[in-house]
Amino acid sequence: MKRFCLILLLFATTLCRSQSPVISTFQTPFFRPIDRILTSSDGTIVIASDDAGYIFLWNTEDGSLTNILRANTGRIVALALSPDKRYIAASSGNAAVNVWDLASSGHVTKIHTPESCLALSFSSTGDALYLVISKGIYRAQKDDFTHLTKVYDAAADINAATRTDSYGVFIMREGRKLIKYDCETGKIQIIAADTGEPVSIQAGNELIAYYASPDQLTLYAWNKKGYVPAARCVISQGIATAPVIISKQHILFINGQGELRSWNAEMNSFTALGGMPDNVTAIFYDNKNLFTGDGNGLVSLCRTPAPAGNKAEKTSTGKRQQTQIPEAIAEGRPIHIREIVQVHSPVIELWMWDDENEDGDTISLSFNGKLILERYMVTKEKKKIQLTVDPEGENVLVMYAHNLGTHPPNTAAISIHDGRAERTLTLKSDLKRCDAVKLKLLP
Repeated sequence: MKRFCLILLLFATTLCRSQSPVISTFQTPFFRPIDRILTSSDGTIVIASDDAGYIFLWNTEDGSLTNILRANTGRIVALALSPDKRYIAASSGNAAVNVWDLASSGHVTKIHTPESCLALSFSSTGDALYLVISKGIYRAQKDDFTHLTKVYDAAADINAATRTDSYGVFIMREGRKLIKYDCETGKIQIIAADTGEPVSIQAGNELIAYYASPDQLTLYAWNKKGYVPAARCVISQGIATAPVIISKQHILFINGQGELRSWNAEMNSFTALGGMPDNVTAIFYDNKNLFTGDGNGLVSLCRTPAPAGNKAEKTSTGKRQQTQIPEAIAEGRPIHIREIVQVHSPVIELWMWDDENEDGDTISLSFNGKLILERYMVTKEKKKIQLTVDPEGENVLVMYAHNLGTHPPNTAAISIHDGRAERTLTLKSDLKRCDAVKLKLLP
């Protein structure tokens, strides 16, 4: 009996370990809160900085701490590692950047900049370091890193910046514009012409997460025409660190209460990530692995958690069921029929857009109780939907609001075309009721 219990205990222990999200850990010797995490492109080196400005390097193969660096006082605001893993650059917000040569016993070179540095990135060949300050971007050659050449002259002050997955490419807020700049090609791209005061910016997988006051997180996605707003949400408890982008359905962030959460931008849903390390102060994703840092100087390599929610549940046949509104989504919200529109044809075209200010309104549409558009952010660009009117049905088009945007209520202009006539009206929904329009097919 004792042997059986021992075997059962060992089995349960093994099972718990196999299901644990933490794969391995790296402990700093000073047990101070982790501020930033970075890895080499091949994943063999993990780098982290704490809130006192110390930088730690570990070998991921055996978990050994290989180096401790410090030439600044205060928190590190930017970190960069050269492609060949020889140089590490760091800025702590003062008018200097330190570059360590790991192949020369950690020899450090101090680069004096006109102002504090906001972001750092090495070139793709590793022969230069790019530095972003408020007045533009400078290039420091690898020879001695002390000679600075200005490669981009900002038209307005740069007040926030982050490097991307590509070497020498930055996302920056210049004045009120959000732009993307490639230092090696000189190509500039405007992502958004007018943005709110930045709290944090993060880029990854052709997506950009921009967190602005007050508590509004906007996700920009790349398409053939450029970056466009893909989703917006308001995070009532705030974001403590820059978000981590895994996919459009999976943006991780630490809220103001220190909880690790996931935002599914397509569904505009949030999930608290249970089982992950506690007291998280920093997160990093290298397009393969998720790393967290906590308030006690512990860095954890974790299994990437699943996204928050799914768009629709699969049936036994593998097909996705259509969610219904209001039964499954509207939570008992009353439906207000704004207007009855007479149509001459059973097949109509519905066009929908934001005819006021784009403020992040996210809606779902149902027609005759079936979902036809799910968690869609309304923009100036017109969305076309084809509907078939049931001669014997109610033919009610319901708009459900998932948020209120920045200017309540949630509004959308719709235009109904039946081939002979056109009717345009505005639907307004909030978190307590749903606006609707009823279609009546003429004989």
